[in-house]
Amino acid sequence: MISMMTSSYETLLLVCVKCGDQTDALKLFDEMPIRDTISWNILISDFWRNGDLEGCFGYFNRLQSSELYWLDQATFTRILSACDREEFYYVNRMIHYLVIMNGYEKEIWEML
Repeated sequence: MISMMTSSYETLLLVCVKCGDQTDALKLFDEMPIRDTISWNILISDFWRNGDLEGCFGYFNRLQSSELYWLDQATFTRILSACDREEFYYVNRMIHYLVIMNGYEKEIWEML
């Protein structure tokens, strides 16, 4: 039942994001009784797509510091995509450290 409820909220969140209504998406996210990594990734991706790196990194930091949710491959993909400029060299190094600490290093090497 909880999974179905979370999935319904995520569907509504995706609709808000796809319609370009970030204000309602953020309000819905804040009102969600249960969030999972997917819901966090939806917002992180939306901020990234809209070029709002402050929002992207802000929600990434909130996700990481919440300790209730975990960083997954999709989270790292979005954050690394946002860090594709030279000025983010040190951010990329920190993200790489998080990739290793979260046990995803083997998966990265398999993709190369």
